[in-house]
Amino acid sequence: MNGVIHWRNRSYSSNKDEVIVAFDFTEEKFSVIPLPESIVQGIAQRPISGCVTRSILCTTMEGHLAITNSKVGISEPLIFWILKDSSKQVWIKKAFSRPSYMNQELCRAIGTLPTGEVIIKPAKNSHQCWLYYYDVTNNTSRKVEFTGLPSQEYYPGVRTGYNVLYHGFVESLYF
Repeated sequence: MNGVIHWRNRSYSSNKDEVIVAFDFTEEKFSVIPLPESIVQGIAQRPISGCVTRSILCTTMEGHLAITNSKVGISEPLIFWILKDSSKQVWIKKAFSRPSYMNQELCRAIGTLPTGEVIIKPAKNSHQCWLYYYDVTNNTSRKVEFTGLPSQEYYPGVRTGYNVLYHGFVESLYF
């Protein structure tokens, strides 16, 4: 994003510090963006169906760096923290309700699209592969199914499922 790549990192200097590491390709310089404790408590350590998760997704939203708990429980909203001003460390919280038909199961946010849509997949793997593209502005979604993938019959006796990964980087590292 704007010549800077970001990723989440857990600090080894403390058991509690969660940080975003940034590398600016123009200046060839690393920097660290600390996450306020309220964000870490609100996202990373909230219980989902009886278990505590630490699945922070680092993505973009509204042209800014954003983080969210990638695992979302049944009937829970999607909560994003958007870094509106990196120099002043100003984070804005936004919560989005999911359409009712998406509230029947645990799900996982795996990324965002330039259109502003959030990519959501079922939390559990299955031999069927599908995603929702959820438009947070209009509270609408579309289901995208992937067909032609090998079925379980190719792996007799083995528990199979498709683990969908999404990488939102679309620019070249070459200048």
